[in-house]
Amino acid sequence: MTADEALALLDTLLRSQGLRDIQELVFRHSWEGCTYPDMAERIGYDTGYVRDIGSELWRQLTQALGEPVTKSNLQAVLRRRRDRTASALPNRSPQVPEPSVPEVVQPPQPDRDCYWGERIDVSTVIGRDIELQQLERWLDANSEGDRLESGCRLISIVGMGGMGKTSLAAKLTQQLAASTQKFERIIWQSLRNAPPLDKVLFQLTSVLSRQQQTAPADTLDAQISKLMEYLRTYRCAIVFDNFESILAHQPSSSSGSSSTHSGYREGYAGYSELLRRIGTEHHISCAILTSREKPGTLIPIEGESGSVRTLDLHGLSEIEVQAIGISNGCHAIAQSDWQQLQQHYAGNPLAIKIAATTIRDLFDGSVTAFLEQGVTLCDGIETLLSQQCERLSEMERQVLYWLAIYREPVSIAQLLADFIPSGFRAQILSALQSLDRSSLIEKSGGCFTLQPVVMEYVTAELIDRICTEIATLDVNLFNTHALIQAQAKDYLRESQVRMILAPLAERLLGKWRSRPETKERLVGVACLQDNRLLAKLRAELADTCGYAGGNLINLCRHLQIDL
Repeated sequence: MTADEALALLDTLLRSQGLRDIQELVFRHSWEGCTYPDMAERIGYDTGYVRDIGSELWRQLTQALGEPVTKSNLQAVLRRRRDRTASALPNRSPQVPEPSVPEVVQPPQPDRDCYWGERIDVSTVIGRDIELQQLERWLDANSEGDRLESGCRLISIVGMGGMGKTSLAAKLTQQLAASTQKFERIIWQSLRNAPPLDKVLFQLTSVLSRQQQTAPADTLDAQISKLMEYLRTYRCAIVFDNFESILAHQPSSSSGSSSTHSGYREGYAGYSELLRRIGTEHHISCAILTSREKPGTLIPIEGESGSVRTLDLHGLSEIEVQAIGISNGCHAIAQSDWQQLQQHYAGNPLAIKIAATTIRDLFDGSVTAFLEQGVTLCDGIETLLSQQCERLSEMERQVLYWLAIYREPVSIAQLLADFIPSGFRAQILSALQSLDRSSLIEKSGGCFTLQPVVMEYVTAELIDRICTEIATLDVNLFNTHALIQAQAKDYLRESQVRMILAPLAERLLGKWRSRPETKERLVGVACLQDNRLLAKLRAELADTCGYAGGNLINLCRHLQIDL
């Protein structure tokens, strides 16, 4: 039985419920035995989206065929159905109507496509009800045809790291997906690793066209215009998460005026034009972005009652902080203790959650005892994270360092494959479980990553440790962790260079004050031979497996040292 024969049989069985184009593609590739990652690579979609389409398809076939249908038993189920149909044909009288497949009555579902990408699980998120209601009011205005001109076309959710911007946006889209009328199509697009705009636009238009678009437009402007056509045709909600990743870093001496927030990283200025057109052109959709910094593009076009608005996200209330503490096993004698805890960490949800873990583990959950000891960990999140991480085992730290290097969700299989030394499967799994309990990692769809504020802290600690190792020639992490992953996507490698390799090189230049001395310390052959890194690696690691050689080459190339 071929895939075409199976699809012909499904056309008969499903009748008016025919498969969508993307469903047919997933069906064909599943029939051929392809994995979801293989399908995603072939048809140009994210793996998570393809898996969601597959799950929806198997549910639809299960209901239509009256027996469980999965990716693995697909061929067997349809062959049985074909054989039963064929065996019944000779005995069927022409006057007897063909028995139909029993229909399963379902509640009406909204005509909506959802592409979730890297959207996080928010089933246990506490608070933000007021902010959520505010966003819904802004979106409700956009869903009323007679008020289209005054509705929101672009919303930015802005706040410091750990404040819950991504969680709020995820809760919002979760409610939009459950709604029966607001948005026809919902897309979650992460910008955490600064993907190029042309790739993002192609991904968006592919989803919106249900895979009808097979090639990108000739120019970036034409790609944006194509996206705008879909935003005018369908009521879409598109979330751009971690928008700050494509903004240029501002010098510490910035005055803080609006001009300091207007710059984009080199090669990413097209995002400014995308925001401008979404915010100023007429359409029936809404883009929602989360960012630690407001893009300068929005400043001249936003307003409290206009089509472009900003929600500044501040700390949680005392009651919400108390709810987080209680859900994490904490208690207090007086209500004022919860108020003091909220003030210590400015209501930052991530800081409160990590503090609650510390209180539970070290003070038997007593907020009162925690405060009586004067142990507030920090005046800011960085020190809080430092105290939290000091209790981690070396294996847990190494897992965190790898997650900071990956910079996007990674599977356990990939983590095990890259870990050096190998053979620590049980210890790595145990470390992941411990880190999850400590609220230091996020997990979604079987993959793990770090929240942005944790990723920044862990990345800085990784750079500190490797810089010390190079200076003292006591290499460990330098050999067990890759600063740049050769097989990673281009934009991921660029992120690794920008966030890890470049800061490390700057630290070394600052430590040794000149490029010639830095070169001598790394690969020199003169009087400093006994103190150079290359000699150390040759003497101690020549016969071992590790990343030290590649790390040294990449470091020298970035420092423009002639090899």
